[in-house]
Amino acid sequence: DQVRFERYVNVMDPNFKVYAPWRDPVLLEEFPGRTQMLQFLQRHGIGHSIISQARKRYSTDANICGLSNEAEDLESLETPMTIVNPVMGVWPKDAPDVQEEVTLRFEQGRCVAVNGKLLKPLQVLKLCNQIGGRNGLGISQALENRILGTKSRGVYEAPGMELLGQAITKVYEAVL
Repeated sequence: DQVRFERYVNVMDPNFKVYAPWRDPVLLEEFPGRTQMLQFLQRHGIGHSIISQARKRYSTDANICGLSNEAEDLESLETPMTIVNPVMGVWPKDAPDVQEEVTLRFEQGRCVAVNGKLLKPLQVLKLCNQIGGRNGLGISQALENRILGTKSRGVYEAPGMELLGQAITKVYEAVL
């Protein structure tokens, strides 16, 4: 990601300086890997929902919109994507057999209510992550071409974004 961000910024403004943490010797000395970062968070009482790398053979990065699992065992196409333990939801096969009905209200292209309850954007996304996650939405895999000429396989979770994306697509189909 750092290489991609730096490249895009330099196209827009070659004089703009980009800080690349993984090329900073001071940072690398203190945090040579994720394990040390997790230890730092724990020592300072900083809560997080990061999964220890020691318990799995792939890397996970996450934010409010979704999460990516990449590297190590996932690089092999012979490894099934189901080695990943979903964090934001469940595999579709593990979702309830009962259909959950969800109503989303959109105004000017933005979801403003879920199941009749008016919500702020962050609340919408959090609730859609819960609903989509428990119903097995938004888990996918992709094989990417990286700018360095390598391929990378990842397993991604974005249950709320999938739910919202499917819903706004239906709105567009109805009105355009």
